Amino acid sequence: MTNKPDALVSMRLKDMTRRHPDQDDSHVCSQCGEALGLYPTGQRALALNPRLVLVCVPCAAADFDLNDVNVAAGSLHEILREIRESRRVR
Repeated sequence: MTNKPDALVSMRLKDMTRRHPDQDDSHVCSQCGEALGLYPTGQRALALNPRLVLVCVPCAAADFDLNDVNVAAGSLHEILREIRESRRVR
């Protein structure tokens, strides 16, 4: 395991094909500066741990050992629900 800070991996806004009505688009990747789209689960994770580093998927794949990535308990169910509540980006 590396000595990196805890990170919240999120999709780049420009790569998202679906938008949740409660999505927060005001954050950027800490490494490349790209705009991120945070679904409500990501917003809750950030509220619980404000020191999380926000990282986009491409930067995370390049910089983090993905074997050290864990999905928070219950979040998979929430993510699937949020996807169902989302609408396609036009």
